[in-house]
Amino acid sequence: LAIVISVTMIGLGLAPHLMVEEKQTRTLDALLVSPARSSHLVIAKALTGLFYCLIVAIVILAINANLVLHWGLALVAVILSSLFAVSVGLLLGSLVEANPVLPIWSMMILTVLLLPLFLAIMKDLLPAAVNTIFAWIPTVTLSRVLRGSFSRDLVSMAFSLELLVVAACTAVIMGGVAWAVRRSDR
Repeated sequence: LAIVISVTMIGLGLAPHLMVEEKQTRTLDALLVSPARSSHLVIAKALTGLFYCLIVAIVILAINANLVLHWGLALVAVILSSLFAVSVGLLLGSLVEANPVLPIWSMMILTVLLLPLFLAIMKDLLPAAVNTIFAWIPTVTLSRVLRGSFSRDLVSMAFSLELLVVAACTAVIMGGVAWAVRRSDR
């Protein structure tokens, strides 16, 4: 849980500021006039946010290195969780115009992404339909995949569908960010 929570908080805490700051200083307008496309700008911001998220995740993985049994799965889950958090943060930053309202929206999104993570642990207390819905929320899915990387009883390719769904969600959100940045050019 520590990796998913930390990465989500960093992604939603840092990435929106990257976009809002560009808008407030009017450098976004200058960048959009340059030969760089909006997708280039989004990729650059995503790589910046990914760098910071990965630093936090690597520290947590290093602390728990003796417990990780499936490093490949852990690394894929960490990269995907970082990209997902950064993409949500960039989308928030591209939609919000002012810095003062950013923490409010960030906390609302953090609540939506992290509350199911804690509630999913209490499977027996929740109705089956709620458990099914929670199972497909990206933070819950990534937490389950990361727990699988600590497990001895891992079935080969057990998490491929979950990882594919999170990757698809991330790609759709990144596309939304590129669209929002392109739309702000007009």
